[in-house]
Amino acid sequence: MLIPEMGDQVPPPYAVKVRRCTIHAGRYRWDIHENGRPVQSSADSFATEHEAEASGLIEMEGLISKPRIGR
Repeated sequence: MLIPEMGDQVPPPYAVKVRRCTIHAGRYRWDIHENGRPVQSSADSFATEHEAEASGLIEMEGLISKPRIGR
């Protein structure tokens, strides 16, 4: 087992990334990544990056708290 040293940073297993919406100009969407791979995207677009990020974080909390089969 490899133990990270003090200066090493391990990325968290889940992350919310905000991107520009490709359908509605000037709006934003979020993607949830697990270990660097996208696992869920927003169905809705948001007026600001902040709104998209807040929505993505709420969705990520729900995703993390659900038991997942096959893990």
